[in-house]
Amino acid sequence: MVVMEIQKEKNRTVVQERFLIMKIGKQTIIPVAIILILGLYLGFHSTGKMNYKIPTFNIIDSKKITIIEIEGISENLKIYNDNGVWRFSSDDLRIEQSKVTEMLSFLVNPDFVDLISDSGNYINYGLESKEYITVKAWTDNNKNYPARELYIGNINTTGNFTFIRRPDYKSVFTVRGNTKGLFDITKNSLIDKRVLNINISSINKIILSFSDASYTLEKTVGDSNEDIWTSSEDIAIEKNKLEQSLRYLSNSRFNTYIENRDSVIPDLLFQIELFGESLSEKVIISEKKDEIYYGESTFAVKHFSLSENTGTQIIKMFTDLIKIKEE
Repeated sequence: MVVMEIQKEKNRTVVQERFLIMKIGKQTIIPVAIILILGLYLGFHSTGKMNYKIPTFNIIDSKKITIIEIEGISENLKIYNDNGVWRFSSDDLRIEQSKVTEMLSFLVNPDFVDLISDSGNYINYGLESKEYITVKAWTDNNKNYPARELYIGNINTTGNFTFIRRPDYKSVFTVRGNTKGLFDITKNSLIDKRVLNINISSINKIILSFSDASYTLEKTVGDSNEDIWTSSEDIAIEKNKLEQSLRYLSNSRFNTYIENRDSVIPDLLFQIELFGESLSEKVIISEKKDEIYYGESTFAVKHFSLSENTGTQIIKMFTDLIKIKEE
């Protein structure tokens, strides 16, 4: 009996051990199986992403880019680098440098982020024929073909990415940000609309001309090595107020160039001539017509229109200087 009881106990122990082993095995196998299944799932559903490469670009020195061509949806533009000043090829008008700097920054090394489609169907991305913007960058080293050429499509729904592709790839990729907005531009939006571009500290003589009078202001250095402005009648001019007026003038922007200017020239309201060691600049503001002032300057080259507010403020600021002088 004792032997039988011992044998039963042994059998019971063996059964419990086998059950425990099976239980541990299930606990181990189930997570492993889940991991394997998940791995297979991801493998099957990311096959395309495992087999593609983001295009790489040769780095271009921005200083070597001499021409940028933009073939837009409604307007084509060609701009060129004229010894550091970017201009339109059509008429040599100056372009606002900050906007060209943004373009150059992108063109030097476009950062393609992700593959979106390699089906060759571009209709959902604004990359079908006549819907995309073509951008080409030329350098002196590549005169027969562009150093960079890109097709720029729509931005995504969140506005965080732009769809893009290269002519030598049928695949659609993304780049960060609203790159379409960077190149979907007009000539008028690119024009440098500064009335003047001056270094105030380099000016040592100013001639102010109004419709009925003219005044000459000159800068001298005082005993304490400070700048002193006086009129031709040796009456002091408030330096801070004069510099504030010059800053406003230098920071002012006109609306647009006047392409078809009337033969009748409006009467002169204000003219300022600025002189320095190597400086000779002029700004002329004529009477208003249709709520805008006519303007011209040595910096802007062609006649332009000034808003009523800007023109009035420029004239007032310099008129106030003369009022101070006459008191």
